[in-house]
Amino acid sequence: IDDFIYCPHHPDGQIPYNLDCNCRKPNTGMIDKARTEHKIEVEGSFMIGDKPSDIELAFNAKLAGILVETGYGFNASQLVADKFPGVPQFVSFQDATNYIARIIP
Repeated sequence: IDDFIYCPHHPDGQIPYNLDCNCRKPNTGMIDKARTEHKIEVEGSFMIGDKPSDIELAFNAKLAGILVETGYGFNASQLVADKFPGVPQFVSFQDATNYIARIIP
């Protein structure tokens, strides 16, 4: 792990964090920061998450999105399938990473 990037903001949060910012998902600020700081290329990159906003972030950042059915993902499965057809869904993070390892040459 090279870095942890997070958004401390929420429009309904405490001052001074009560912002609607570019780093809050599904906006791409966190991905943009990672791209710049770690020279990450979009093509061939993945976003694994357990919320529809994670998959929407992937779509907005032009990354391949993968939903894991842990945490919020179990209840988000049908919503993601309806809104983002073709997004792979897996029971666990390990299953998602195994999938990535199989499709990367």
